[in-house]
Amino acid sequence: LRILSRDTWARILAELPGVESRVRVAVLAYKAKEARMRLGHDPHRVGLLRTVATFQECSGAFAMSIKRHLETRIYESGSVMVGERDERDLYLLLEGSAHVESTLGRTT
Repeated sequence: LRILSRDTWARILAELPGVESRVRVAVLAYKAKEARMRLGHDPHRVGLLRTVATFQECSGAFAMSIKRHLETRIYESGSVMVGERDERDLYLLLEGSAHVESTLGRTT
């Protein structure tokens, strides 16, 4: 499924009333799978984690223990990825860009 524009998306949803959330979940799941394949992600290996400098030198056992706790998420443009309450979590941005704003008012 490829959606070319917001207008196309709106027409699809107009023709399928009541299924927006299911369609959105299916599209995001497909995009996550596509991204993992494009990046060479193997769910049984830690290769993708090793592309992050912080984890390049850690032991295989440690990397695998971290990998078990990772979740793949895809965010739409303009959506909030991390809130202030997520301060103890670690996020690895594998593709794209993000706007960061701190509680101190600094922006990067």
